[in-house]
Amino acid sequence: MSGKSTGSESKKRKSPVRTAKDGPEVSGGSTDARRTAALVLEVMAGATKPTEAARLIGVSLPRYYLIEKRALKGLLFACEPLGPGRKSIDDKRDFDALKKKVTGLEQEVLRYQALARAAQRAIGLPEFRASGKDTDKRGRHRRPFIRALKIARHLKDVPGKAATPDTADKGALANATD
Repeated sequence: MSGKSTGSESKKRKSPVRTAKDGPEVSGGSTDARRTAALVLEVMAGATKPTEAARLIGVSLPRYYLIEKRALKGLLFACEPLGPGRKSIDDKRDFDALKKKVTGLEQEVLRYQALARAAQRAIGLPEFRASGKDTDKRGRHRRPFIRALKIARHLKDVPGKAATPDTADKGALANATD
């Protein structure tokens, strides 16, 4: 058999062989974050002094110790045991799935509304209309009473007087009776 692979052979992916000197593969993070993490690990291992690491990062020594504390908290958090079941890593995938579900449910609501209207017409019920919140008992449209806008209008109309709560309330009451 020649060194070339044929199409009928199954193509298997070889897993990368990792040696002790390679260490674990760490992906992600910005360049600065990776450099800071490496310096924190070097300080923990005793290869670098904290003052030297702080100087290389470009922060003061107390700030370095805060960074080191945050790194240790992150390490402890990552070492906590996970609960049973699948944990979703990809929030976008979850969001897209929920969005698709909402769209399907909205279509289902529209379908049921159409079926209800058809059933109402079939048995001779009058068409149902939801009453609007901006109508009164007699079906007239009412304008919303916005007290703050009326007080503001009153304060603008009287340029010489100082606005006190008593005069603003009286003005609102006078305008409310209009």
